Amino acid sequence: MKKPFFTFCALIFSAYCHAQSELDSLLLIAESSVAADTAVINSLNDYTTKHYRSYPEITKRISEKVLAAAEKIGYKEGQAIALRKIGAANYVLGRSAELIDSQLKAIALFEELGDSSRAAGSWNNIGLAYLQTGDFEKAGETFSNALKSVDPADYGFTAVLYNNLGIVHDRLDQPDSSLYYHSRALEIRLEFNVSKRRLQATYTNLGSLYRTHVKNLDKAIEFTQKAISINHEIKNFVGLGGNYINLGNMYEDRESWSAARESYRKAIQYADSSKNQSTLSAAYRSAAELEEELGNPIEALKFFKQRHDARIQAIENRQEVEIKRLENNYTVAQKEKELAVLKTEQAEQELVQLYLITGIIIAVLTLFVIILIARARIKKAKEGQLKLEQELEYKNKELTSYALNFIQKNELIERFSDRIEEIKKQAGGELVFELNKVRKLLDDSFRIDNEWENFKMRFEEVHKGFFTAIKSHYPEIGSAELRLCALLRLNMNLKESSRILGISTDSVKTARYRLRKKLGLTTDDNLVDFLIRFDQKMVA
Repeated sequence: MKKPFFTFCALIFSAYCHAQSELDSLLLIAESSVAADTAVINSLNDYTTKHYRSYPEITKRISEKVLAAAEKIGYKEGQAIALRKIGAANYVLGRSAELIDSQLKAIALFEELGDSSRAAGSWNNIGLAYLQTGDFEKAGETFSNALKSVDPADYGFTAVLYNNLGIVHDRLDQPDSSLYYHSRALEIRLEFNVSKRRLQATYTNLGSLYRTHVKNLDKAIEFTQKAISINHEIKNFVGLGGNYINLGNMYEDRESWSAARESYRKAIQYADSSKNQSTLSAAYRSAAELEEELGNPIEALKFFKQRHDARIQAIENRQEVEIKRLENNYTVAQKEKELAVLKTEQAEQELVQLYLITGIIIAVLTLFVIILIARARIKKAKEGQLKLEQELEYKNKELTSYALNFIQKNELIERFSDRIEEIKKQAGGELVFELNKVRKLLDDSFRIDNEWENFKMRFEEVHKGFFTAIKSHYPEIGSAELRLCALLRLNMNLKESSRILGISTDSVKTARYRLRKKLGLTTDDNLVDFLIRFDQKMVA
């Protein structure tokens, strides 16, 4: 068995000599054959563990070759671990069905080997896949299977499974079960001094659970403050931003307005420090809604504008990540081309030295031209992308500004109407008649048809064909429901929607319920997420 091992050593040495980065090494190994040797298989299984998150497609390809090599010599442990690595890569790639298939095969092998602990790890991976796809019933069954298989001495993993079961039962709207599993996770993590980051996550989950389901604000605040204390200790500023938003919500429930305002201020501070624009946007929104509730429209408007800026920044950040992903894909493609050229050159070297030199010159010139052309295309694409992003940013700002003005106008009309009613109570006779005329004029101006046409025109500029596509797929939807779809696509809350549509928040809730039925959604489906995905799919 020495020869295959030396083959593997030669492979790694060759990768080291020719590679300029880890990506080069991975590509070189992916293009090479894997020796049917236990040492080679174990080494490659360890190697892919370090890189599956950064390069899932390539590590999956390597693991599939490792699996074939292990099957060739009947090395079941190597097969099972390779299947685990394939599943891990599929999880990163969002391929849940493939993940489940590979993990079930791994479980069968681990159970055959009597390795229940590793089998539990694969059950947990399957549970995460079901959780990712929203199949919470199967996720719960799978995590329970993992709990049965896990080594009792593995306290950290046991707590993870309890935590996952708590999340599942929360999604299934089973608060008692969720509370039990989160409490068990907390007991283990406190008793065995498990990771502080995981401990704060348990406190955060319990805080939310006690607020929303148990309706015990004292306990909810206590758990949330414990999470805050740990996050301060480990300097988890992202977690602190979310904790302080939750704490502010709890103080609002208690009508402790000053404490809520201070919590939102801290949420903004830590979200800004962590550069987490999504959390920052949520913090500004909570602060704005609080000031609006307390009758401070100017402060509320200031926070709403800051929230808008944070949301725009979050969109820009996501776009930068997407551009980086595309650039990485381009780099991988170029590296694969370079490897193909390298292999061709090596084959030619074995035949004729002269052909090798000629081939290298041609390859270098070709690569140089390809790089020049690719750079020119990338530059042009980036310029076009920048222009599109600038136009989209401007239109989104205009659309949001228009919506805010819409709300402010309706609020002003409501205030005039309320004031007229107050004066009518004190006035008499002819003045009441005149006031009724003024009230009728205000009611007429409250109609949203004209404003809606302007808003619809601006909305269609940003989300082209949205209304047509919705109507085409769901012909039963009426014009009022189309308006609600547009507001939901902009992620507007109940209050904002009610003010724009000129109806009560209860009416908006009823309209949402009817819209959900016409769209064929279940209670577990998120209406806003569905409309966003529908819009993105239509654009794609």
